Amino acid sequence: MKLSIIIPMYNAENYILRCLDSLLDQDLEKNKYEIIIINDGSIDNSFSLVNSYAVKYSNILIINQKNKGVSIARNKGVKQAKGKYIYFVDADDYIASNVLELLLFYIDNNDLDILGFNTIETEKNNLNESVNIADLKNKELKVTSGVDYISQNNYQNPIWWYLINRDFLKASKVIFLEGVFLEGSIFTAQLICKAEKIAHVPLDVYRYVNNPDSTMRSSETKHYGKLIKDFEFIALEFEKLIRKINNSSSNKEGIKRLKRKKHALIFFLMVRLAKSNIKIKDIYKTLDRLKLKKLYPLTFFPSKDYNLFQYKILTPIFNNKFLYITFVRMCGMLT
Repeated sequence: MKLSIIIPMYNAENYILRCLDSLLDQDLEKNKYEIIIINDGSIDNSFSLVNSYAVKYSNILIINQKNKGVSIARNKGVKQAKGKYIYFVDADDYIASNVLELLLFYIDNNDLDILGFNTIETEKNNLNESVNIADLKNKELKVTSGVDYISQNNYQNPIWWYLINRDFLKASKVIFLEGVFLEGSIFTAQLICKAEKIAHVPLDVYRYVNNPDSTMRSSETKHYGKLIKDFEFIALEFEKLIRKINNSSSNKEGIKRLKRKKHALIFFLMVRLAKSNIKIKDIYKTLDRLKLKKLYPLTFFPSKDYNLFQYKILTPIFNNKFLYITFVRMCGMLT
């Protein structure tokens, strides 16, 4: 078995078949890859839909569990996987046609721990053709260590940007943290930093579909509070990783890039704080706590990786506690 594709699924009846159709529309024999769907306690028609496909396609496997979250689902999928390589796909996204064989060619021929590629963010359901696949046959890839890869590329956090060697993943002992939003961010960073051989092929593969029902877009007060805490938690996990890399690597640019990712988390935490209805006194406490943990102010943000005009305007405001509170009050008045 060459490849295991792992899909966590929760109440995905509106898009799971689009995802499966794209994974089946590949230039790869069905006996060479498996699609593992972890049904995370769906209460809609998702299971019935995927079960109809599992009856028809022998390479589709469904594992049912009570609703425990995407991290537990992905970790369970890894334990079940039989493929030499692992790919994580979200149920509300899809991939281009006929790209899997080429990805496997590159990761195999270069004996890689991780292979990165490209993603398109879209609201369309029919971007089925990879626009540049014909230009990438037998392309020579630049293979580096993980930390060197980070220093040379504005690497992406989402796990769907990468194909991973299963033996390397298991040996790394990196797993998805349970019960935490943004768990993929630290998972990816930790995994890349452990890689000895990683490369990127500029192949147009993944379709990230903007989904208004995404948990990351929820504006519920309880959800916002949880999300803000998890931004802080993941930022602290980045700080731990940075300290570890700092002790074992002389690659200063790679370390700087990880620091930018850490402060990007705090920046977006502060954006969400401003949009929330959390009390001003509690926002003061949050800022004081972030400062105590050396996560604030944002000395590594913005940067060449985050150089949008709004970042450059907002960061000086965010770095001044009193200006930031004024900004929060104005956001409250506007809403």
